[in-house]
Amino acid sequence: SPATARYLNIIEPALIRLNNLIPFDLHVVGGRFKSKMLSVKNLAWSEDKELSLIRNFDIGVMPLEDSQWEEGKCGYKIIQYMGCGIPYVCSNVGVNNSLVKNSNAGFLAINEEEWIASMKDLLSNHKLRMQMGHNGVNAVRDLYSFQSQHEAYAEIFSKLELAR
Repeated sequence: SPATARYLNIIEPALIRLNNLIPFDLHVVGGRFKSKMLSVKNLAWSEDKELSLIRNFDIGVMPLEDSQWEEGKCGYKIIQYMGCGIPYVCSNVGVNNSLVKNSNAGFLAINEEEWIASMKDLLSNHKLRMQMGHNGVNAVRDLYSFQSQHEAYAEIFSKLELAR
């Protein structure tokens, strides 16, 4: 998004180094990111195109600063990646840690070397990308879908009804 594209600045040095090893295009959906050293495609976001744009990724990224604001982020972007079968690399901030542990669909990175190693592993290993993508779809189905949570929703609504 326009508000979150700035986080790509955090990993730009890692992306540049990785691009020297494995050339790639960086697709940015909804925001604008400029780099003199990378091939960047800034793509317009729309609700009807969002999923098809994500499904065209080889990997997703979610870099974040380690601050109080980012600690409160919900990991929605990661859940979108998982739901689309896209493995990801993300900052070890906030809920990201539990999303990675609960899904086995992505990697946590805390420094430039870890960003490079994780993205290199995914970009160079199709089988790993497919397995982690499959893990992500399963995690979304099992942990985050309405079907997996309908009883919890029903209990909440039942309590609300009783409180009237």
